Amino acid sequence: DAGGAAQGHAALRDWAQALDVKVEPGRIYVNDGVVVVEQQTIATTGETGTAASAFRVVHDHVTSMFRHDDLAAALAATELTEADL
Repeated sequence: DAGGAAQGHAALRDWAQALDVKVEPGRIYVNDGVVVVEQQTIATTGETGTAASAFRVVHDHVTSMFRHDDLAAALAATELTEADL
């Protein structure tokens, strides 16, 4: 949605298929079913950047996700820390 939040497998699939950038995962933070993935992005134009995504995992299934502009925002939103790396 416009706020960056989505839920369910279909939303995760749609998000991944709609990307117009190549995403390379970086550091991964995990605690109690919450996963934050740091991302390096490369647009089709060659422009590079960073972002992060947060996922909720329940019984080995992604149940929700949220895109963040950067790692700091994702960690703050999920209350994960360097201890969760």
